[in-house]
Amino acid sequence: MIRQRLIPVILLKDGLLTRSQLFNTYQAIGDPIPTLRRLSNWKVDEIFFINISTNKIFDSRRCDKAHNIKATSLGDIIKSASKFIFAPLSVGGGIKNISDMTNLFNSGADKCIVNQSLFNKPSLIKEAVKKFGSQAIVASLDFKEVNNRLACFTEGGIKDTKLDLKNAIKYASELGVGEILLNCIDHDGSKYGYHRDFLSFNYKKYAIPITITGGATEAKHFREGLKSSGISGVAASNI
Repeated sequence: MIRQRLIPVILLKDGLLTRSQLFNTYQAIGDPIPTLRRLSNWKVDEIFFINISTNKIFDSRRCDKAHNIKATSLGDIIKSASKFIFAPLSVGGGIKNISDMTNLFNSGADKCIVNQSLFNKPSLIKEAVKKFGSQAIVASLDFKEVNNRLACFTEGGIKDTKLDLKNAIKYASELGVGEILLNCIDHDGSKYGYHRDFLSFNYKKYAIPITITGGATEAKHFREGLKSSGISGVAASNI
């Protein structure tokens, strides 16, 4: 039996911890490392740390802390954060090749989270699974409602993959990933709780851990998610 997990999602944008809404509105709310440390101290089951930056150089705009991350790279941020984090750390965003993954693993990441590469470079995913093992690769799938069904999108909700919830999970599973994160764009930052399709879908048919996120802000939202058939984990960001 797969152990169910409670997972915070931390978004990084240009060096700052960021609040997201509907994948198009962002609010910088501080330095990510103290938050990562606090979550680890709270003994969360795992942390998803996702880079949504457009820049490759990050700056926390702080120079008064021992863990200052001024003008640095994602790998260096992971190295700094790893000194304080004892929960498994999954890192994603901007991963384009095996070298990027190797750098993140060497910096302290336990897993790499991939999104656009699932559809743009499926051969990369298969190569990564072969090199690092399926347990080290997490597929992140983003959905929004189109004609009363959840459709899978990439590029921040712009490009339609033409796959619905069922077929997107099947597609990612067949690439060999070891875990899947499902995110609802329409519920991102909404406080509505998880999308009804996430809650009603039967995940037991897939022999792979599946985590849902998007909209959870209350204990009842997490309870609803954990009662869903075959759910491995429930996640949230803005809360």
